This record gives sequence, structure tokens and C-alpha cells, in this order.
Amino acid sequence: MQTFKKNWDITSNWQLIFPFLGIIGLLGCGYFVATRIMPSSFEDVTYEYIFIYGITLVLAYVFYRFCMWVFPKLINKWNIKNRWEMIAIFIVFAITGSASARLSAPLLDIIGIDRDSMSGWFFWPLRLIIIFLFIKYY
Repeated sequence: MQTFKKNWDITSNWQLIFPFLGIIGLLGCGYFVATRIMPSSFEDVTYEYIFIYGITLVLAYVFYRFCMWVFPKLINKWNIKNRWEMIAIFIVFAITGSASARLSAPLLDIIGIDRDSMSGWFFWPLRLIIIFLFIKYY
């Protein structure tokens, strides 16, 4: 445990929540993607579960490796003192980004804009602008 704390620059026990939440987030992202790419040709539910859990673990590891590749670059660029702070920043980005993406669809529905009523050339840039506004002021 001391090695783990040293690797993540953890000085207090309360800071252990961030690596734990990071692992939960990686597994959640892996599960979300695994359920989206799951083929519908399984004959038995057991194979479905094995496929989803296997792909979830593989994707969580891929996402972890990507984060570990990005961490050193961003720590220097953002002048962050501890590695656990980077996990906290990633969690905040994930929550605000996901929330703004989820909230942009109902807002566009209220305005009366959907994919069927306008060209994709206008719909997607408009949706991205609304997402960026949510992220900035959320």
C-alpha cells in the first residue's frame, strides 16, 4: 500500500478515493463501449456476459494505458504537483462533458431542432456549440 501511495503522490488517506473512482470510471467506460459493440448473435446469455466482461476488462486496460501515456504530458503542461490531482481533473472533465452532452439533446428538442428537421451539416456543429457552452458555464 505504501508503494501505491508513493506512486500516486498520496500523502493522506482521503486522497485514496481518487484512484478508486478512477478505476470505477475506467471500468464504467469499458462496460459502456463493450455493450455498444456486442454482437446480437449469441445463443446463450452466459456467453453474452463472458463477452461483455472480457471486453470491459480489455477496454478498461486500454483506457488506463492511454491515461498513463497522457499523464506525464499534461502534468508538465498544467503544472500539477501530485498525480492524484490529475485523476480528480479527469473525473471532473468526464462528469461535465457527459452531463453537457446529455443535456444538449433535450435543449435542442425544446428549441425544436433535431436530426430529422435539419441537415447534419448544421445540426452537429450547433449541438457541439451548445455542448461547449454547457461545459464552459456548467
